[in-house]
Parts: sequence; C-alpha cells; structure tokens
Amino acid sequence: MASSDEQGQGAGLEPVGRVHAVRLTEQLRAAIGEARRAAVVLAQRVRDAHRARVWVALGYGGGVSTRRPSWGSAGRRRTG
Repeated sequence: MASSDEQGQGAGLEPVGRVHAVRLTEQLRAAIGEARRAAVVLAQRVRDAHRARVWVALGYGGGVSTRRPSWGSAGRRRTG
C-alpha cells in the first residue's frame, strides 16, 4: 500500500471527524454549484457577444486576422 506522501496527502495528516467532513463536503458542493453558475453566465455572455458581432464594433472587421484582441492578460504571452 502507498504511503500518504505517495498518495499526495502529505505526511502527518489526520482524518477529520464526521461533523467536519460533512461541513467540508457541503462547502465543496456549494463551490461546485457556484462554478457551474459562473460557467453558464460566461457561456451566455460569449454567445451574446458573438451574436452582437462585437469584433466589428471593436474594429476587427469580418475577416480572419492574426491580430489578437486585448482582453486583459488572459491572451498575453509572458516574455523574458
């Protein structure tokens, strides 16, 4: 059997009690629900932006371009 270190749990971690385990599980379920809702909102906004052809209003035209829109740091590559 693999040690707790090999399983990615770290050394010296003790199992939690039932009450704490239930609380942690509820927190995980809530976080998963929030992530799902955020994904739905993101998908709706992307769909709305696409339907509105926002790239035209931003000056990117209708053709294929190698220029990337500057939507924050998400699409930027770090150099150096």
